[in-house]
Amino acid sequence: MRSRGESKNMRLIGHNTLNGFGNGGEGISLKRLPDGRRILFVAHEGPPKDFTVLDVTDPSAPKVITQVNLPHNRIRSNAVSIF
Repeated sequence: MRSRGESKNMRLIGHNTLNGFGNGGEGISLKRLPDGRRILFVAHEGPPKDFTVLDVTDPSAPKVITQVNLPHNRIRSNAVSIF
């Protein structure tokens, strides 16, 4: 019997607290840059953050590159598209 929060056939390889703004929404996008870096965009469910950009080239040590704020607290943001 598994305890709550445990997943079958999965293991945690890295973690980042997103500077305390871990309310990630359903929107995530991964982009591989020409230099080989892997950049992950995570949309937040709502204020104060719009999205967070992480360098996940080393998946065991993801690093926050930047976080973007929403213009005000009456906006919900939970999707992201990267081209």
